[in-house]
Amino acid sequence: MKSDYLNVCILQTDMKNQSAEQNLMHYTTLLSRLDTQPDLLIFPEMFNTGFVVNTVLQAERIEGKSVEFLKQCAKKYQTAVVASLAIKENRHYYNSLFWVLPNGEFYRYDKRHLFKMSSEEQLFTQGNQRIIVEYKGWRFLPLICYDLRFPVWSRNVRTDDEFLYDCLLYISNWPHSRMPVYKTLLSARAIENQSFAISANRVGYDGNGTYHSGGSRVVNPFGLVLTEANDKEGIIKVVLSKEVLHKHREEFPVSLDWDPIQRY
Repeated sequence: MKSDYLNVCILQTDMKNQSAEQNLMHYTTLLSRLDTQPDLLIFPEMFNTGFVVNTVLQAERIEGKSVEFLKQCAKKYQTAVVASLAIKENRHYYNSLFWVLPNGEFYRYDKRHLFKMSSEEQLFTQGNQRIIVEYKGWRFLPLICYDLRFPVWSRNVRTDDEFLYDCLLYISNWPHSRMPVYKTLLSARAIENQSFAISANRVGYDGNGTYHSGGSRVVNPFGLVLTEANDKEGIIKVVLSKEVLHKHREEFPVSLDWDPIQRY
């Protein structure tokens, strides 16, 4: 069913390093406080373990407990659920984003840009294809963390009056030390693609002692922040409006002057 408004909830959380069982239990507690009916529920990158490159011990198969947890959440709350985790498949490991629907069906995106500075590219297999998710009359491009730095991979496309997507979605484990970059790039991606942009980040210290200060946020097509989290755990809520998006695209049709680019 199409909707002109979308109720988005972001779970900004701390995570126990390499402890899927504890993290899934914590999410259950946090979600018990949910006081609204979301259309979209978003977890940070590697939501079940925190960011890890210890793939042999932490990666799960698609049939594992963490994807099953996402399916249960989608069914229980009758919402789409988005998260990523380390997946093992055919002797390869992927940082895979799952977009799970209430009926148990899902879309999957494998992270394209692997973070060399933490050896992610040595242990994970690079994804090579974007996905567009159509949901309740909206089109989403879901991506993961380091992908935010690469504008070509995030690029929108306009064909006649149709846009490839309406909203960018980045799930992240982005550290406090690089938050100015995170904020700047998210606004830039929204402006240049005439779309909304959502970021879901974590808080707390990871297994390497790196501090994450949250700052999950939602940006409109003007690059203005609609909502922004602080450095605490919590559920961040925002309502997206199709009317705002369409009005901006009609009144300021910069997309008509976009340079031609390969469609992924």
